[in-house]
Amino acid sequence: MIGPDLPASANVVRYVGFARIRGDRVDGSAFCLRPGEGGLSIHWLDYYSDLTKEQQLIQVRRLLRLNVGARAGLAELNIGETRQYVASELPTLRFVHSPSPANDRYPADPAHSDIVGLPPADAEDLALLIGDMIAQRVKAVHPIADA
Repeated sequence: MIGPDLPASANVVRYVGFARIRGDRVDGSAFCLRPGEGGLSIHWLDYYSDLTKEQQLIQVRRLLRLNVGARAGLAELNIGETRQYVASELPTLRFVHSPSPANDRYPADPAHSDIVGLPPADAEDLALLIGDMIAQRVKAVHPIADA
């Protein structure tokens, strides 16, 4: 279910495997849909508005529903800057709140969100262009391990 749009002022992070990190830059393929995906999983940092940035990152790390690599990272984006940058090529890009409920394996993740409106995987040239454009807006790559 697609939830409400996140505010343009909000900051989000996306888990990125080590193979897609080049120093402080991220390969654009980290922002491309795979076949069958409808959106990309992200986490809304500002959901935890009463916490410092480091505390926000700790919350995200704690609630990730992935097997994470030790050298992976969390790529940070500002929503408004990112949408504005890709708008001429992809006006359908949205960042939506989609909290994950608790289940047998994981606690609830109230900050979970998605990037939707991306080109499908079979539109390879456009998907790579948009992925590269989003990657150019990454503000920081935070280590996956607690600092």
